[in-house]
Amino acid sequence: MVTGMALVTIVTCVQVVLRYVFNSSIDWAEEFTRYAIIWMSMVGAGMGVRYGKHISVDLLANVLPRAGARYAVALSGLLGLAFALMLVWYAYGLVDRSVMVGQVSSAMQAPMWLIYSILPAGGALLALRCAEFTVHAFTADGTATQLPEGEDEASRRDVDWKGGM
Repeated sequence: MVTGMALVTIVTCVQVVLRYVFNSSIDWAEEFTRYAIIWMSMVGAGMGVRYGKHISVDLLANVLPRAGARYAVALSGLLGLAFALMLVWYAYGLVDRSVMVGQVSSAMQAPMWLIYSILPAGGALLALRCAEFTVHAFTADGTATQLPEGEDEASRRDVDWKGGM
């Protein structure tokens, strides 16, 4: 992720300098930046679930008893898993159609199936992390996300809702 963001920053800065200082430009810079950010977002979605960094609404979990809260967390993980699997299914169809048609990007002339391939791959990563999240909702300690560094279980509520699904 850091390498991707650094590359996007460098390409964008070079593009700005070329455009405003030398009255020239790189034809593919904007398209490359757009696709690179989409790729990083798809990888980042799975990482967000893994590290409990997605926005969550914990109203229901706070009013339910511990057992009910575990089921609420598991349900949110299952809904995330269903979304991720649908993303994989439909994105695979998009990639398949791109291969059949031979579509290429306008500026880079890259095959669009290669660019679109992050959608099913990112969806699969997201599905894996949502499944892991759901299983983790029923672990012995009852927490649904990773504990931040320096924080122990004694300092937490019965069920951890910070971040997550």
